[in-house]
Amino acid sequence: MSDYRALGELDEALEQLLPESLCLLSQVIGLPAVLRLLERWPGVTIRVPMRPDPDYVAYRRLVEAVGEEVAQQIVGYMAGDQLRIPRASAALSALRDRCIQRDRASGASIAELVLAYGVSERTVYYALSAEREEFERRQNRLF
Repeated sequence: MSDYRALGELDEALEQLLPESLCLLSQVIGLPAVLRLLERWPGVTIRVPMRPDPDYVAYRRLVEAVGEEVAQQIVGYMAGDQLRIPRASAALSALRDRCIQRDRASGASIAELVLAYGVSERTVYYALSAEREEFERRQNRLF
């Protein structure tokens, strides 16, 4: 999966596609950290420790996934609760497609996109055709 940390203008659009629980969490820890959790543990439920204790396995795993500062934020927000991380497949696919569109507009070849995102040429062309359809839809609204 490609690096989604440089989201820029995609942040707001992506948050609209995420399940509500992840939108709320992104307000606490930020969207890049939520995406790291999604990449690491899609469809998994994690027990959040009561306090940030490096001796606790679940806390160490959180630190490995999102870093010490964000792990502390998660513990402060959800201490003792279970953090259910949905798969959010539709949101991740939409994000991937938008990143493919952005990279293609920056001059990346189809082959580079296939290798960078680990998808088929067909998937890349589909992502690019979705961009064209959206552009045409916006253009039609002007007339």
